[in-house]
Amino acid sequence: GMRKLMRTRESTPRGSFHGPPSAPRVHGLGSVVPSFKRVRDTPFLVDAFRFQSQNEHYYFLSHFHSDHYTGLTKAFSSGKIYCSPITAELTRHSLRVSSDHITVLPMGEWCEIAGVDVFLLDANHCPGAVVFIFRVSSATWQTESMDGSAACTEAPEYRYHVHTGDFRCDQALADAIKQHAPSIHTLYLDTTFCQPRYRFPSQVTAITAAVEAVQREMGKYGKKNVLCLFGTYSIGKERVLVAVSQAVGLPFYVSSSKWALLKKCQFDMSFFTRDINSTTLRAVPLSDIRVDLLRDLVSHSKGRYKRAVGFRCTGWAHKPNGPVISCTKGQSTADVYSVPYSEHSSFSELCECVRVLKPEHILPTVQAYKPQPQIDRILRALEEQEVTAESKAQPSIVSFLCKSKAASFPAGAAAPHHVPMGDPEQAVGSAHGKRRTIADMFRRCSAANNNSGSNASNVKSEKGRAESDVGGGSSARRASSTPAPEPCVIILSPEEDDGEGQHS
Repeated sequence: GMRKLMRTRESTPRGSFHGPPSAPRVHGLGSVVPSFKRVRDTPFLVDAFRFQSQNEHYYFLSHFHSDHYTGLTKAFSSGKIYCSPITAELTRHSLRVSSDHITVLPMGEWCEIAGVDVFLLDANHCPGAVVFIFRVSSATWQTESMDGSAACTEAPEYRYHVHTGDFRCDQALADAIKQHAPSIHTLYLDTTFCQPRYRFPSQVTAITAAVEAVQREMGKYGKKNVLCLFGTYSIGKERVLVAVSQAVGLPFYVSSSKWALLKKCQFDMSFFTRDINSTTLRAVPLSDIRVDLLRDLVSHSKGRYKRAVGFRCTGWAHKPNGPVISCTKGQSTADVYSVPYSEHSSFSELCECVRVLKPEHILPTVQAYKPQPQIDRILRALEEQEVTAESKAQPSIVSFLCKSKAASFPAGAAAPHHVPMGDPEQAVGSAHGKRRTIADMFRRCSAANNNSGSNASNVKSEKGRAESDVGGGSSARRASSTPAPEPCVIILSPEEDDGEGQHS
């Protein structure tokens, strides 16, 4: 049966270098850094520019979305920013951050920073978004149980921590993470859609539905008579635009600012145009997708357009028992389609991610100060074998989009190619006081799942520091890729977290 373990706390004070998760005292520069922003066993921070201080020197940026670079300005001088090539370009271009403070990390290669090996994988999110894998040698941390006693005599050669940033996990991404981090100690997990009701369709299914809706509209009213507006962010959702453009043979009109960003992302610019009269496709801010605005566009066109339709492509549009896409009827001249297209992992994909990666600990990065309910939901779904076959066999978005134009998604840009996986952090509790660990669950379900890999029932303590140079023009030193041995197995309960959660 499953071993029940009471949760214990580490003796380390809250908010310390490797103590348990802690909420910052103030949401401002110089506040105490919460645990979900700090990489264990290292001096690294991820997406933590609100917590800048002269005592912090290593700032990792997972991707260029404002909720992840909040606090970063052209005046940044606290240390070095480490990110992918595309994110570095966008940071220099949009925020005017000096290249002297940016270190560009290559995709798919081990690099050494401050004595820690770092590996970047495409996160299947927006252009330049990455999953960080941190490999820490045994020399930089101590293997102890939470009560401070020695945990095992032989420590594994490496300890791996994985930070997903924002990601849409598929099988290829999960396999790549597992390949480069065979045993994960801590998984910092994007739990944006960590609710069972968010089992939305694959990206291919959602994009196909959007393409078919555009084709129906143009077939009924005429290609030149229907305005099709797609809501987007400053970057992100481009794969939807590319698929629609390919299908109907028209480019998307974009603003001058978005045009500049797309060029920085190294997109094939034949899918986009600055000539507003050459196309009836428009990429606009998501907030502009409203029936009243669409009606105004038709009425002000002086008869040029018969109809305007908007597309809101977001995971929040998912309706569990409804059709793939829904249409809000406005009038004969305007409608809004809701498309459950997301660049975050669905709940099914999060569960599958955890099942495959089998991490020892999970730190949610969304609603991060209340992690326990999120971990419970995932474990409960896995125990009840609720992970759908569809999430395990999601078709490749790359093959769907790039069959005719492989250059549409350059390496490190927006090309998606993954499926769902992982999240463990510490022991899990129920409302009735029964405690269980992620390791317990994996051990209990391993026979039924017949999944490869270890039983994921390992845990250790930590300690680590490192130091690196490398400025804007220099590159991080490449590290050895020696495979890590299996870690010693110790079952411990998780650390606690409390306070108000928020999206990183």
